[in-house]
Formats: sequence, structure tokens, C-alpha cells
Amino acid sequence: MTASSVRLALKAALSLPLRLYEDAELHGQALDIAERFSLPAAYNAHDLALAQWPGGEFWTTDQRPAQTVQAEWPWVPWVEVAGVCNLARSATR
Repeated sequence: MTASSVRLALKAALSLPLRLYEDAELHGQALDIAERFSLPAAYNAHDLALAQWPGGEFWTTDQRPAQTVQAEWPWVPWVEVAGVCNLARSATR
């Protein structure tokens, strides 16, 4: 899907009479991040969007998203942990 078709689908989904228990803008922010950094996995973009919220942090053992954003966002660390592979986490303080 193209970014514009994803945006249209997201707008349509968010206009449905559903009750959301999270910030609807989060998905748009995640889409912006995915597009900006060419991230193929939606969960990485959502984790990074959450990390931008007040008190948010992003710690990952997945080297790919960390390296992808490192030049612009040096606050995204890659944590090397023996025995753990490709575990992305977003944590809050």
C-alpha cells in the first residue's frame, strides 16, 4: 500500500463509531515515523511514537530500528543482550 492509501484507510477506520481507549493521534504519528524512516514494521513505528510522549523511553534489542533512526534520534539506544533476539519494547518511567 502507498502511504496515501494507508492514510485514507486510517482516516476511514478512525471515523467508525468505535470507542478508542488510546490516543487516536498515536496511529498518525506512527505512520509519519514509518514513512519518514522507511520502517516496514508497524510496531516499531508505534513504539517510537509512544517514546515521544512525556516520560516515554524506547529501549530495543532490535538493532535495525535503532540504527535506522540513530542519526536523527540519538536518544534511541540499542541494547545488546545475550540470549535475547529482536525484542522491541517501549517503556515509560
